[in-house]
Amino acid sequence: MDKTEIEQVQRYMRTLFNNPQINVAARAKPKGSAEVFLGEEAIGTLDKDEEDGELSYHFRMPVLDKDAPSYLRTKFGNPKFKVVAFAKSKDTAEVYLGEDSIGTLTKDEEKGKVVQNFRMAIFETDLE
Repeated sequence: MDKTEIEQVQRYMRTLFNNPQINVAARAKPKGSAEVFLGEEAIGTLDKDEEDGELSYHFRMPVLDKDAPSYLRTKFGNPKFKVVAFAKSKDTAEVYLGEDSIGTLTKDEEKGKVVQNFRMAIFETDLE
């Protein structure tokens, strides 16, 4: 990711979460990835995806508490987070910020442990 892309994604995330402490920093490897920080704390990763001529970015953040809505509210300092379970899925829920659906909460197995991940797609049109 180049400097302009990083600045655009960072500005979008700061505005979306209403949190000016969000910073995005490029990583050397893998190419097209970045680390997302909240203040000094690394909270997730961002990966660039250029598929079929369309550009998007994928944010993934581990949720380190069973109470995901409370964790997200506290982490971002934003009381408008809510998580709504999908009717037919035990492993995936929809994450809302106010009335807007912004991503999903998934239960994934990593290194033999079940972990929750907040996942959010950022599309090129979101950055305009």
